[in-house]
Amino acid sequence: MNYYDILTVCPESTTVDIKQHYYRLAKKYHPDKQNGDLEKQEYFKQLSEAYTTLSNPKKRYLYDIQLAVKDLDSVDRLSFLKIKFTDEELLLLHSYYMRVRNSTEVRFLKLLFKSFPDHLKQRIHRKIHRKINELNPEHGPPSTPDASVRCTVLTDVSHQRIINCEKLTETYRIQLHRTLSDVYENQCKEIRIALSDRVWILFITHSDYRLTFMNNGFPLVLSIETVEYSDYHLDGHDLHTSYESNLYEHYYIRYQRIVLPHKQKCVVDKQNCVLENMGLKDPLTNRRGKLIIHQKLNLILAEEYLEKYQEVIKQVFSRT
Repeated sequence: MNYYDILTVCPESTTVDIKQHYYRLAKKYHPDKQNGDLEKQEYFKQLSEAYTTLSNPKKRYLYDIQLAVKDLDSVDRLSFLKIKFTDEELLLLHSYYMRVRNSTEVRFLKLLFKSFPDHLKQRIHRKIHRKINELNPEHGPPSTPDASVRCTVLTDVSHQRIINCEKLTETYRIQLHRTLSDVYENQCKEIRIALSDRVWILFITHSDYRLTFMNNGFPLVLSIETVEYSDYHLDGHDLHTSYESNLYEHYYIRYQRIVLPHKQKCVVDKQNCVLENMGLKDPLTNRRGKLIIHQKLNLILAEEYLEKYQEVIKQVFSRT
């Protein structure tokens, strides 16, 4: 009997569910109420042992893995004990693990694999080991066809962002800022939000919207907003920018170079101040807005030059 059976919970149960079941059973089978019944006292010890393991994210993660691989002789169970994760990472791994393990596809493959004859299972194991060696040549080939292969290369999770809100018991608003450059290029950012009963994985590609989650009975509002650059301001999915030029540049230099939000330089025709499909992308239509260019004209000359070239300037800009 495993720990889940002892606590009468399923492997998908949350930590809160496990705690509730333990307290109910511990109260019922406490030794003080058993009148010396040794069997029920032993069951109470098993309850405590099961709760100690399943209430701890790291111990539960390792225990679940051991349950999953107990029938596979080619897996070295001790190697799992050398893996070091934080509690937040273990909660996330456990969430992934339970989703994958309980998926319809995995259940079908497990049943299919069990139906294979032994010689076919061994062939599959050998092919898996051979593939692992190709991906990790530094480990070398296994000494025997069925020898286990220790894989020490782990996924780097240092860049991942986890917002832990499990213990929040009030209404909260979390405001996240995205750079205009990331929004313009539709850069995908991955965020994990750990709530009291589950972990949400968000892939952020756009901005300027809100998401509301229920956490411990209170709303948790996640607001994602764009930080505007000084050279640009937003109007929906349209971008507005401006540049300064003197009268000579305005009338005699037709093209202007501007820098887009993602730092790419672009040459535009001054006669066309509204550029289609160069704004922000609309997630609903998958089309970009407009880029609207505003021109600021100036004629900054020293007083002596204004007097000296006054007649020339009049001739240049005269309508006649």
